[in-house]
This record gives sequence, structure tokens and C-alpha cells, in this order.
Amino acid sequence: MAHSEEFHARMEKINFFKSWISTFELIVAILTVGMVSINCVKQGLHLFHMFFGGH
Repeated sequence: MAHSEEFHARMEKINFFKSWISTFELIVAILTVGMVSINCVKQGLHLFHMFFGGH
């Protein structure tokens, strides 16, 4: 019986790590998307200024 309790505790730890890792991956994904969209906006503004600010 003690063996299965130990196994259960280990499974809980693994599940905790899995949920933590998935949260971390989600944060990384959000940050990556944010950085990419900021870069796209900067590029867009740069092109906008080149086309319309040069006159």
C-alpha cells in the first residue's frame, strides 16, 4: 500500500510540473507573438514614413 501512495505522490509531482511547463510555454508563446507583432508594426510604420513622409 505504501508503494502505491509513493507512486501517487510522484504522479502528482509530474502533473504539477506538466501544468507549470505548459503555463511557461504559453507565456513564452504570448511574448513571442507580442515581439513579432511589435516588430511588424515598427516595420509597417517605417515603410509608411518612407512612402508618405519622404515627400
